[in-house]
Amino acid sequence: MPSSKSKRILVLDNSEEVLARLETLLAGAGYETLATWSGLEALRQMEAGSFDALLLEDYVADLHTGDLLRRVSQLAHRPRIIVMRITPKPGNLRRYENFGVSAFVEKHRLEGIPRVLAACWTRQSGPESAA
Repeated sequence: MPSSKSKRILVLDNSEEVLARLETLLAGAGYETLATWSGLEALRQMEAGSFDALLLEDYVADLHTGDLLRRVSQLAHRPRIIVMRITPKPGNLRRYENFGVSAFVEKHRLEGIPRVLAACWTRQSGPESAA
């Protein structure tokens, strides 16, 4: 498995505080990150260059999350997708499975995200719910 240092993560969240925390956390784990609050900007970035993972909040202010995920699923290079929710629900796993969501994480447990990212590259099956 490639090291985290070779992985590029696009982080999408509406909160600048959360974006800053995630950038620090992921950089400390050896990931290269780019952060944005805009779903449209995230799409532009993914169309312009490849990312290994998209880590996003389940609410995107300028684009419906389902539309964003549908468009990401059509990219030539599709990243692993991890959705952050306040409270992950099993039904959401099934709803987003067609879009290639690899995992759901609880938004208030950001410190576990590097472990979830690492697991995404070792697991072959559908999405999981992780704390």
